[in-house]
Order: sequence, then C-alpha cells, then structure tokens
Amino acid sequence: MRLVLQGRGHPPALLFVPVVLLLLAGSYGPAGASAAPTPSLGDALASPAAAGKVAFRMDTLVADLKGHAVRGLGHVVVRQDLWLLCCDQFEAKTDPAGAWQSMRCTGRVRGYYDGRNLWADRADFSPAAHALTLTGRPRITQGPSHLEGTKMTVRTDTEHVHVVGPRGAMVTEPAGAPGPTSPAPNFLTGPLPATCPWPWVP
Repeated sequence: MRLVLQGRGHPPALLFVPVVLLLLAGSYGPAGASAAPTPSLGDALASPAAAGKVAFRMDTLVADLKGHAVRGLGHVVVRQDLWLLCCDQFEAKTDPAGAWQSMRCTGRVRGYYDGRNLWADRADFSPAAHALTLTGRPRITQGPSHLEGTKMTVRTDTEHVHVVGPRGAMVTEPAGAPGPTSPAPNFLTGPLPATCPWPWVP
C-alpha cells in the first residue's frame, strides 16, 4: 500500500514517520479479516521507534506501508537527534516495528551538525552504525575553517571523521580571543525551520 501526502509550498505540519507508520499500519488488513487494533499515540511513542524519531517537512511524502519505506520530494528539511539536513529528495526505510534502518538525502544537500555546516550531493545516515556519510563534493565548515574531500564519514557516537582526499584550512583562535557576540543558533532543538536556513553552495 502506498500513502501519498502532498502539501502546498512548505507544509507547516511536523510529523514523526515511525509514529505515522505504526498508526496507519494497524488500520488496514486483508478483506474479510479482523482488523488489527490500531496502536494508540502513547503506544507508538513508547515503542523503540520513538528513540530514533525524525522530524521533517517537505512538499510531498509517499509512504509504502507494506515495504516500510518513505520518500519525500521538494524543499525537504529533516532532523534527527544530532543533525539537520535540507535537500531535494529524502528516502528512508524502517523495520516492521517502525525503527529506522537507513536514511538518504539527495540533491543540493546542506545541513548542520554539532556546530558545523555541511554541503554535499548526497548524505546517507545509518542509525545502527551511527554514521553520516557525505559524497559528491562534500564540504564541512566551522567558522573560518573548512574541510573538503571526495567522501566524508562522520561517526556521531565517537565524533570521529574519516575523509577521503582531504583538503582545506584549519584556523585556530589565539588563547584569550573574544568569543562570538551572540551564540550560534541551535537548529537541533525547538521548532523545525519552516525553510532551509542555508543557501546551496555548489
């Protein structure tokens, strides 16, 4: 079964895919069969899927409930616990319980991770491996410092970064230098941005 949700421009709704899949999956069954009870919202939030919830907004969402897959198109903004990404297309798979298995953001990818801005053509996240992999002209910046390569893998559990073909510049501030006049915005908490906070940098 395919579920299609479409909005105009930038939908204001904030959805959690594991909850959506769990709630909807219990509403359908074979003809003539007794319908399985639909989990309550409390049951869904208490499930293992809630620990890996992903907030998002986009123009169109297509959900394959039988195949446990979702695909989003147009003005995608997606946030997990440790990062926020913007792109043209989002794809993800879950297990039957609704726990995330894989996520992919493609097309003009830009985002934010632990105080750093990033750009790439594609970003893949593996919850099991705690790995965010950037390919296609990946670039990470932090203040005046920047790092580029052909492939970057960020381990979100250990804070290790593996870069293939690294090049860039690291700029360090002298001891006692004044800090920023205002703190950097934290896009990992609070309401999801209505639009992507960063321009595409080719």
